[in-house]
Amino acid sequence: MPLEGTGKCTFGKRMDIDIHMLNEIITREVNHFRNYKIYRPNFGSVPVTAKFYAAHDQFKSGSQEEMKKIDDYHHNVSQSRVNGPHSKYPSSATENMV
Repeated sequence: MPLEGTGKCTFGKRMDIDIHMLNEIITREVNHFRNYKIYRPNFGSVPVTAKFYAAHDQFKSGSQEEMKKIDDYHHNVSQSRVNGPHSKYPSSATENMV
């Protein structure tokens, strides 16, 4: 619908920026957004494929402490895969688990 007297279409015109609304949005993002520097694996999910080129899948020989962490990780993953989804919930959580 053209403006009166200008003959220009207003379709797609941006609204003016409300600085108070913008400040509120930024404040909420800062308060509720977190960057985690420590990787915590999700043992419940099963990877589709291993990525041989990924840095976290590369095996590097290291200290005894690092080797123990790797062995613990492998043990935790194998235990979660053996248990399966039925051990997590006392009853069926989804229709597919019935």
